[in-house]
Order: sequence, then structure tokens, then C-alpha cells
Amino acid sequence: KQWYQRRVVITAGGYAWGYKTNLILVGGLVSKTTYDTKAKALTACYGNVKCLGVSYTPGDKKYALNAAVKEHQHPGGMYWLKKGTSYTYAGRLWSVRSGYYVTGDKAATTKYTDVDTALAACAASDSCNAVNKHSTTELYLMKGTTVKAKSGMSAYLQGGKMGGYGGYSYGSLSGFYYGGGWVSATEYKTYTLGLKACSSSSKCTGVTKIGDGKYKLNSGSTVTSNSKYTLYPRGGLATSKYYFNYDNSVFSAHSPYAMTGKVDGVTYTTRATALDKCVQYEKCIGFTQSAYNKYYLNSATTMTKTAGNIAYKKHWSAMVSNGYMWQEYKGEYLKGTVSTTNYASFALAAAACIKSSACKGISYMAASKWQLNSSVTRVAKAGTIGWVKRGATAAYKSYYWTAHSGYKGQEYVSTTSYSTLAAAQVKCLAAAACGGVTKDSSKYYLNSYHTLVSNSGTSVYVKGGEVITPITVYLSYGGYTWKMKSHWHFTTKLATTKYTTRNAALTACVKNAKCMGISKEGDKEYYLGSGTAYGSLKYRKMFIKYGTMSTYGGYTWTYKKDYTLDGGYLATTAYTTKALGMTACKSKSTCKGVILKGGKYYMGKGDSFKSGSGYTTYKKEKSTDCDSALIPLL
Repeated sequence: KQWYQRRVVITAGGYAWGYKTNLILVGGLVSKTTYDTKAKALTACYGNVKCLGVSYTPGDKKYALNAAVKEHQHPGGMYWLKKGTSYTYAGRLWSVRSGYYVTGDKAATTKYTDVDTALAACAASDSCNAVNKHSTTELYLMKGTTVKAKSGMSAYLQGGKMGGYGGYSYGSLSGFYYGGGWVSATEYKTYTLGLKACSSSSKCTGVTKIGDGKYKLNSGSTVTSNSKYTLYPRGGLATSKYYFNYDNSVFSAHSPYAMTGKVDGVTYTTRATALDKCVQYEKCIGFTQSAYNKYYLNSATTMTKTAGNIAYKKHWSAMVSNGYMWQEYKGEYLKGTVSTTNYASFALAAAACIKSSACKGISYMAASKWQLNSSVTRVAKAGTIGWVKRGATAAYKSYYWTAHSGYKGQEYVSTTSYSTLAAAQVKCLAAAACGGVTKDSSKYYLNSYHTLVSNSGTSVYVKGGEVITPITVYLSYGGYTWKMKSHWHFTTKLATTKYTTRNAALTACVKNAKCMGISKEGDKEYYLGSGTAYGSLKYRKMFIKYGTMSTYGGYTWTYKKDYTLDGGYLATTAYTTKALGMTACKSKSTCKGVILKGGKYYMGKGDSFKSGSGYTTYKKEKSTDCDSALIPLL
């Protein structure tokens, strides 16, 4: 008897594998080598471009690599056909066939503008079996599964429902189980406990539900019919990736991966501590979680698949605006435009981008020229800035939360559910083990730590970092006014010289006409800054060289020639000396500085300098009167 169901597909080695029983593949072997386990054979096959599938023959109990795909009836035989690269999303396994398209009728007329939205729609549709990708922003749902070759297109064939645990993917097949024996007589009370045990056992090939609250681990791999059972075959390592914001840096979490190179040799016990340290250390590229309480910082971005691990890659600057997280790429713009419209500011472009499903990000091309982009592909060009739209992000209770649809937490902190997102977020912040919240129907659950798995119909809210509130004060040193901003730094260093004290760095900056200020990058770690590009990062401090200064009446006055104030004159009264003008100004809270024009001094208003030929301005800063020995150690 031949058993076959189209949606019975497993994943291993980044490929989807179609499965049939009572059949083998004939017509040619890759080599005479045979393997004693399915896992070894599949591993050898996905590493060999000539291998098209794997066959098992019950007589010699061996697995062979096939170079042809002709079927032959063989009682008790089985084969696994390499069907294309695999992609897990929305709780389904998708076989990706590049250079092919699915023939036949569309399941719907809707045009989708990104892959994940199209796959989620297909997974939710009873009539959709595949997705055709015509271009980056043109995808359609399809009824059929027959593919034909066509350059420039890709077909996403829908496989079975997929679960996951410990980095492994698990399918779902009602009415069957794996014959060939059990790992042990142990029965597990829940699906999650069964998957957890299977993921940690080298002998386990899958989990079978044999009754209510009864799950057993399989050691065989012969698909056998039993109407009362449900089989969850274990596939290969299933990958997931999500983004979140932490202290104005973007981090992407990759499961199950580990990164290489250790920064400091220290094992941290919480993700928050690892995130804080990685943000502080410029040489930290990311960090790896090897267990729920073991994290170590990495100095290299090379990632290897490792069951049970999560690699967190640091992507530097990010900002939250208009309800989304935006990842910044200086000196690069994004390829492809949504329209020919140019926007005068980032805020205007961001507002337009979030209303367009085709918009993947924003690029700054020139002054007052921001454009919406249809892809995240970056092109290097000096003076440009690209901003990739990463995920819906909002602040709640002083923390950022980034939403991702088509995922759920691998495990929950408890079975307790909450009726609102806000209630779940409050409980999550109070629980050290909570890494975010899963929404399932109208209920919200607390995720246990940080591993996510693909799941249709659910969404997660990943807990990010605290909302940063910068502090700005003005200081006097070396004949200059310095504007100190907490949680900011210069993105470009003037030189690689490191200073161990702030005053030593300030002194060097005073002597260097090209120095625009200094940044504190770490403990006893100061650098001279160049340019006017600033980045927001927790624990950093920057001191901007704001202009030559003088002190009078308990105020610091920043001096700039050929500048006025952007608010103009506060009053028409003219003073004959600078001292008289400053005396009048310091007694009025609305006076922001003194403007010299034509030998007369006037009180000015406005918070910023404005270029003005023939003017000289003394801007009144916050009340301070410090010399080099008195600057507070902020």
C-alpha cells in the first residue's frame, strides 16, 4: 500500500524534503556509500549538489543517496526527495523553488507586496497551496502545486504545520506515528514537554500523541497508520529571526545559532546585563546565549547553527518614530523607490512610509530630499543615510516593545493568560524570566525567556530596552562653552588616540581646530570627535565644542561672530556696552542672549544660533561658572 500526502514535508539542512512510503528512488546513485541513519544520509545529501534524494531499503536497513528521482514500488521502502530550500513562517514549512513558478489559478486576486504577508495569508487560506513571487513587491496566492521553470520568479510551496522547540522543527501528521520503537516507556503530559524531551535526545526522531495528555518519544522512522495517533516528526534545525530595540541600538536574534570570538571571557547570567555590556563595548559585535542563564559577548559575526543557542547581533544605531523601529545606515541609501515624491524631513517621510505596505524604509539623499524605498538592499554613497523599517515598536512603562506576527514564545512562564496587552506587559516587567508577550486569539501570555517559534495566527511583543531620556547641560572649559549630552556620542572619531580623563580630552580638543568635541565611550575612555553626526547610545556622553565663551553675572555666554539668534531682537532698546546688555538680559528669563550690531547691543530671543553676516552674538547658557578645576564629573 502506498501512503502519500502532499503536506507531509520535513526540514533538514535548510532544505524541505517530501516524503513517501512503500517507494524508493531508482535510476542512479551518487556513490556506493550507504548510511545507517536517516540523519547521516540527509546531512550528506544536502551537502552534495548531485544528490536529489535519499532512499531507505528495509532489507539491508541502509540509506542511499540518489542522483535520479524515478519512483519504484518497494514494500517497506521509503524516500525523502530534496524539494528546495526551506523557510519556516506562520507556523508552516515552505519549500522555496528559485527560478520556478506555480501554474494554474490564483487562490485570490490580491497582490501582496512582501513575502511574509503573502505567506501568512496563504497559511490562513483553505484554498491556497503556494505563493508565486514575481518580484520583490508582487506576490500572489496560488491554488496549485505544479511548478514550471521561469527565470526571475520564485515559488513558495506550502508544507505541513510546523512547531518548534530547542531549535528543531516539528511537523504535524494526524492518523500516523513512527513505527520502529520508542526511546523509552516515559509518557509526557503535554506537547511542549514532549518536544522539549525529544530535542535533547539524540535517539529521538519525533513525538507521537497516543492519547489525551500522553506523548511518547519515537526512535524509529517508519510512518505507520493509526487513526488515534498524531505524529510530530522531528526535522532539522529550524531557524527564526527577529529584531528589537535596546538603548538605541538594533539587535537581531538568530535561533538556533552561536557566534564566534569572545570579548572578555566573562559569562553573564542575564540577557539585560549582556545587552548593557555589549552596548558599552565598541568591540562587541553581539553575544550568544548558550543556556537560559549563560551569555557571552562576541567579537566576530560568524554564526554557526547550534541547537539550543541564540545569537544576538548588534546593528548599531536605531530610533523609534511613528510607531516603528528604524535602523540607520550612514553612507548608504536603500534601493528602489515607492514613488517619485520627495519629502522635506524624516518625520514626513516616516509618516508616509508607515501608510504604504510597499515601503520598506527611507533614504536621505540631499537637503529636503527624503524618499520612500521599496527594498532593504543598500547602496553605498557618501552623504546619504538609509533607514530600514524593522518592526512596529511602541513604548510602554518606560520600555520598548517590538511586534512580530507569525511567531509565539517557545514556552510560557505559566498557563496564566491576560485579557489585555497592557496587563501582560506589566506582569512581564515584574518577572525576571519574561522576554515578551504572545497574543493568541484574544488572550496574552508571558513568554519564558527569549526563544520564539513560527506559529500561524499568533504574534509576539518582544521586550526591548528602556526608553532613554537624554540630559543636556552647558559647561565652561579652556575658553570654550561645551554642550554636554548624556546618552549621545560622536559617530566619527577625529583620531584613534584614547584619553583616560575627560579634562585631558577637553584640553586636546581645545588645541585642535578640527576637533568638534569629545565622546566618553567607556570607563576612562574618551576620544576626540569629528563632524556633526551624533548617535544616541546609552552610557555614552558627548561634549560639543559650542563656541568661545565668557562669564558674566553667574552665566556663561557663548560667543559667535557672524551669527544672530533665530528669534531676532527681544526689544528695540539699544545698550552702549556689552556689560549693560548682559546685565539687562540676565534679569529677564525671556532673554536668550545679547546681539551686537552696528556698535549697539540688543537683547535677543530664540534658542539657537542663526547665520547672520555683520552680527556678533553672546548666547546666554544655563547658570554656571566653572573653571578647569571645578567642572563636575558628570
